[in-house]
Amino acid sequence: MGIYTRDAYRKVMGSIGNIAFFASIVRIAGMVVPLCVAPHPVLRTTAREVTAFTDALHRLARDLIETMYANDGIGLAAPQIGQGLQVFVANPSRQRGRELVVVNPILDVATGRARMVEGCLSVPKMWERVKRAAHVRMSGRDIFGKPLVVEADGLLAIALQHEFDHLQGRLFIDRLPWFRRRRLAARWVRPASVEGAWR
Repeated sequence: MGIYTRDAYRKVMGSIGNIAFFASIVRIAGMVVPLCVAPHPVLRTTAREVTAFTDALHRLARDLIETMYANDGIGLAAPQIGQGLQVFVANPSRQRGRELVVVNPILDVATGRARMVEGCLSVPKMWERVKRAAHVRMSGRDIFGKPLVVEADGLLAIALQHEFDHLQGRLFIDRLPWFRRRRLAARWVRPASVEGAWR
């Protein structure tokens, strides 16, 4: 599925530094919260822009981080825990203190091609090879509302795109050929509803 390269780490060190500061200074405990799984409607709703960078947002980030680790994930978006806000966390390294929190992300650049096997905590027990961009540049805000720019390739690039999709109401299986989507969708919906189940 690719690697989380040292070069990719260097490119996001500013963001990682902000998150480490957030983790050590802002004393807000996070909780492991239940995951929303398909076909939950929140997973098909475009997330709202964050306008207030308050303790409530910090708490949400904490909850995302703790829930991600508790479920052995490398990324998690707010809609996956029932919060329709443009926030996600990612940490392909799985090392505590290196969590990247992105608020109101914009995918500015997506170039090259990559095919990696992906899974999703909201689509349990499914693993499929997905086509995505190999290199991305994403802008947005950090947890304190400061401008944020991340450039990445490898596994980090895949994770950023995967979580960004969640904020647009998309799942990774939407990127599969229609015949694969039809077969997978049949696990959750009646055959008569399969055609539009994952669109």
